[in-house]
Amino acid sequence: MAYILILFRAFEVDPNQFYDPISENDWKIYIPTLFMRGESSDYVGAIEIAEIGSHFSDDRIETIKQASHWLHAEQPQKFPYTGSDFLR
Repeated sequence: MAYILILFRAFEVDPNQFYDPISENDWKIYIPTLFMRGESSDYVGAIEIAEIGSHFSDDRIETIKQASHWLHAEQPQKFPYTGSDFLR
C-alpha cells in the first residue's frame, strides 16, 4: 500500500479520493491499475487475481508471453510498451 500512496504524493493527489480504507484487510482502490505478470511465473495466479479483483475496481492484468518473474529483463521491448500503452 505504501507504493500507491507514494505515487499519489508524487502526483500531488489526495489518496483519499481514490482509496477507501474500510479496514486493514478490506480496502478498495478506485483508479485504473495495471498488473503485469510473466506467463511462466507463479507469482500472480488465480488466488492473487481474485484478491486483486476484490481490492481494485478497475484493474487490468497483462500476461507477458515468454517471461517469468523478471519481465523487464526477459522481455525488454514488451515490458515498457505494455506500461506505456496502459498510460495512454
